Amino acid sequence: MSDDQPSSPSSDSLCPGCQGEGSLLLPCGHTLCQACLQLCQEELGQDGPGCTECYGRELLDSVLKGLLDSLFEGQLRQVGSSVESGETAEDGDLCRQHREKLTQYCMEDEELICDQCQGEEHEDHECSSIEEATQECKVRNRCIILQQAQKTVRLIKENFEKLHQFLHDEEISMLRALSEEEEQKSQKMKEKMDKLTDAIMTLREAISSTEEAMTPVILDPNTADVCVTLSDDLTTIRYTEEEQQVPDNPERFCFYDCVLGSEGFSSGRHSWDVEVGDCSEWALGVVKESVQRKEWLPPSPEHSMWTICLCGGEYRARTPTSAPLTLKKKPQKIRVQLDWEAGRVMFSDAGDNSLLYKYKQKFTEKVFPYFSNTCKRHPLVAS
Repeated sequence: MSDDQPSSPSSDSLCPGCQGEGSLLLPCGHTLCQACLQLCQEELGQDGPGCTECYGRELLDSVLKGLLDSLFEGQLRQVGSSVESGETAEDGDLCRQHREKLTQYCMEDEELICDQCQGEEHEDHECSSIEEATQECKVRNRCIILQQAQKTVRLIKENFEKLHQFLHDEEISMLRALSEEEEQKSQKMKEKMDKLTDAIMTLREAISSTEEAMTPVILDPNTADVCVTLSDDLTTIRYTEEEQQVPDNPERFCFYDCVLGSEGFSSGRHSWDVEVGDCSEWALGVVKESVQRKEWLPPSPEHSMWTICLCGGEYRARTPTSAPLTLKKKPQKIRVQLDWEAGRVMFSDAGDNSLLYKYKQKFTEKVFPYFSNTCKRHPLVAS
């Protein structure tokens, strides 16, 4: 075993620091347990004395030396084999007042005194021999060092525990904030997706409803004015100046140059398109089944006719005021929409679905699609 290493612990020896069993025998001859030895090394450093008694002795010697130096400052003392200022080295161990050997230590004044000083001005003070004072100082210093070391270890542990707790709390807080942010973003994304899905479904329903409401219109030749002709498939109406030789049946119109659809409506929603193209004079809409057919009356809701027209280069709603309609562009195809229960007749440009005009009317009887063409060059086509 190296001389610098402590011997194995002895079960019979007690540590002078913590009074625990199993202390080690140090190279200096003193004993100390492994825990106290480690605290001393941490407090004093690996290069410092590992023994508290040795450290206390060195500290006490340093204190006593400083105390003696201050007591005998300016006195003649012998150093080595020479004499300094006529005072021998033994004078440093003598009382300056009584020239007697310093044998006592005054606890109250914290100074070295002789027996005569102890019997005079230090009579009421607590005094002890220098050996006892030295031993007490060692024990006190050892306890202070151990207490400081233990306090330091406790503070370090407490600070690290606080740091660990802080980091743990921060981790939880950041993870919670991240989770909440992710949940909020997911919720917003879900809401947007739900709105988009609803919009798509609404659009699909509208398209489906429109497709279902689209009504193939077949023209009724029995209602055609004598100045119009119909195509063989009964979808196209043309104007002619030559009157047709047709029976004068009750359903036929006179003076309006028009024709009705073959099917009337007394419920539901219906829609049909009419290709107007370059036709320069036309009228479209719906009329009541009981509309006057054999004499001419101004076309208007008052006379059971809800129509719009192009006449003289202007688009108009056929109302008593007959105000011109403002259109962004010339429509090529007009869409007529009928909602019988709601009492609405709407006209729109089938190209961009822009609204041209809307009638509001409560219907009480069947109505029929209405078509009129007085353009000599171009036809109207119902679809």
